[in-house]
Amino acid sequence: MIVTRRIRWTQTLSLLLALPLLLPCAPAARAAVADGEGGVLFSYTDPGATSVSLAGSFNDWNTTASSMSDQDGDGTWTVVVKLAAGSYEYKFVVNGGTWVADPDNPLTGGEYGNSLVKVGADLKLAREGSAAAVPAIPSGTPVVSNTPLHNRVYLGGFFRMLMQSTSDDNGDARLRLERPDDQFNLDVTANLSPRLWGTVRLQLKTGEGGANELATDLYKAQSNFIDDHFQAQAFYNEEAFDSGDPFELLGHQDLRGTIGREQRPFGQGTQGVVLRATPWGSNLALLYADTYDEDIFNPSAPTVLVPRKEGLNQNTGTDVVGLRWTRPLGARAVGLTYRGEFSDWWVNFTSSVNSYPADLVAFRAASQRRDQDKSDNFELANDRHTVAVDVTSPVPRIAHLNARAALGYVWYAARWDLGNREKVQGNGFVNGKVDIPIGNERGYRGKLLLDHEWKGLTTVVSHEVRWNQGMDAGENFVVYRTVPGSMLSDRDYYVDAAAVTSYQDVNGTDALDILRLGPRPQRQEHVSRLDLAYRVGQWEALLGYERDRENLDYTSLLGSGPATLDRWTWRTSPQLHWRPFAAADQHITLESQFLRTADPLQFTTTGAAAVVSPVPGQGNGELLRLNSTEWTLSGLVPTGGRLRGKDLALRFDLRYIRYAGKGDLLDANGQVLDLDRNFFSAFAAFVYRPANAVQLHVGYGVDPTFYKVISPEGWPNGRQQFRDGYLFDLRLDPYNPVNVLRAEQALTDRRQVVFNAVVTF
Repeated sequence: MIVTRRIRWTQTLSLLLALPLLLPCAPAARAAVADGEGGVLFSYTDPGATSVSLAGSFNDWNTTASSMSDQDGDGTWTVVVKLAAGSYEYKFVVNGGTWVADPDNPLTGGEYGNSLVKVGADLKLAREGSAAAVPAIPSGTPVVSNTPLHNRVYLGGFFRMLMQSTSDDNGDARLRLERPDDQFNLDVTANLSPRLWGTVRLQLKTGEGGANELATDLYKAQSNFIDDHFQAQAFYNEEAFDSGDPFELLGHQDLRGTIGREQRPFGQGTQGVVLRATPWGSNLALLYADTYDEDIFNPSAPTVLVPRKEGLNQNTGTDVVGLRWTRPLGARAVGLTYRGEFSDWWVNFTSSVNSYPADLVAFRAASQRRDQDKSDNFELANDRHTVAVDVTSPVPRIAHLNARAALGYVWYAARWDLGNREKVQGNGFVNGKVDIPIGNERGYRGKLLLDHEWKGLTTVVSHEVRWNQGMDAGENFVVYRTVPGSMLSDRDYYVDAAAVTSYQDVNGTDALDILRLGPRPQRQEHVSRLDLAYRVGQWEALLGYERDRENLDYTSLLGSGPATLDRWTWRTSPQLHWRPFAAADQHITLESQFLRTADPLQFTTTGAAAVVSPVPGQGNGELLRLNSTEWTLSGLVPTGGRLRGKDLALRFDLRYIRYAGKGDLLDANGQVLDLDRNFFSAFAAFVYRPANAVQLHVGYGVDPTFYKVISPEGWPNGRQQFRDGYLFDLRLDPYNPVNVLRAEQALTDRRQVVFNAVVTF
């Protein structure tokens, strides 16, 4: 449960000041990297450690390949590693399972805040031209103490302030400086033993009353128990699970509006538990998670159309169950994967916004009880399941070529399953079973994947076939809708007929709606992918290509009768990354994406009108897709200038996108729509680091990446976030092509100066 409270500054200050008094004192861990005889000497000092090893990019992050020794028993562990010229990431592994960044090395990089070391051409440590980086944030990583408070507790986090000045807000041409958005993020990691540790992040941020009013959120948390053959992890809003199966059933999530494939693990916006074990030489992982609204921290203010209840956690009523089992068989491996989604939504039919559907009207009419004794709240159960088996094997006589084959079975069922006041118990009523089917569907999936590595070139080719039997006339497919967000999986797949009806006031919240859609079509889908990655020296080149063909056979399309349609999508995404600079986080990147679609005439005419809806996402605009060509040039580069002895860097992100639509598309007034538009948006900021733990950004434009420390989603696309917010405020369907262009124009027209400050500790 999310707990949101308003507290005073004095209460927060008292808590922070009292915290050190509650913990006993112990010396903090220290480390060092130096030139040694025959290589680089790594040392780590921690008198409480029982074992220490060095893991890094130079030994494939093997936790036993570079064991460290404490020969004189003084608590200082050392190892000498022979390294060729180049840059390397590393961490210390304490007591067999605690990963620790070098506490005395300010240079960090990589996805997990790894420490960095650079070896020159003379095989000596390179010490010139390496600017200090911001220390890594410890949340989600077991670490030892960085303070003398306690040898098992790590206190860290960051303070962040964002100020924006705008000149076009609500038609006001004046330059206006907005109220700062402040955040204080406190990370506490506790290592109770080498096998038991946990971490929590508390986020304090300014409320509507400004800096004298604070909202406190439990942002993320996890606890871990690690045994030799068993692990248990309880998590809240953490990326905790990745099935790794060929169908990518759990995890592998991408963000809408981005070019690259983020492949994020499952867990954010949920809370649950993951159990891992190694029975009889196999690997088994089990997941249970409860799903929350993607907007779990209520960043949008209440409105007349979409009121919100203060402090509501907005549980969507959907549980996710996952299983992944693998077993090696020599050079081969077999796997079994299951994903199940179980949704239970109580719909209040005493509400003026909901009407009884025909199936419930007939059910109530058949009841012999009085009207005042009949159910007026019914629970709708909505289950989706996939079970799959896969085999991985090297291809005989072809070096470095591996093949994966998978076969899956899917099924779906929706029904009214409970009603209130259905069974008599003594003098009262309790919930009773109701069995009224709404829709059922079955299907199959098959996939073949080949991957090959050769001299820095990685190639992955795959083809997947999906077949679903569809639904009969009169059946419905049911989904939930919340506010627009970048993690709504059910919005990425639009082949359903129009909404039959929607239910509001679901599960006692007015921020969650249930949609009953027309019967799903019988469909056959072919998805082909090619991914290439080539890395050499300072360069990395990536190419992604995807072709998706859908064959759709409707019993009724948008109420117009049977229809057979084909849809095509082609997506090509070349990328080029160059890292010639001394600092590990500095780079120049060119990304591009070419999206081409072929939609039937029925879909293009459906998507013409710019639908205004009290509930975003309920229009039919999503059925028409725009072709686009997008280019993004971004980077973080040194300027050559210095300020008070510190280097000054430039961060930039330039984006150009061209949309192309159907030339004969008419709006609701019979006017031809112009869907051929070009847009350009730019962001640039000077980056100044007066100290290792301090970053100052002064920029212009909509920042595409700095939002990552605001959103509960973790790593959103700032431009997509801006466009979603713009359409949400106007109550426009965010998938209608006309509205997509409106939002792009608003992004292009945005004029703002941005001040960002982050202090990490």
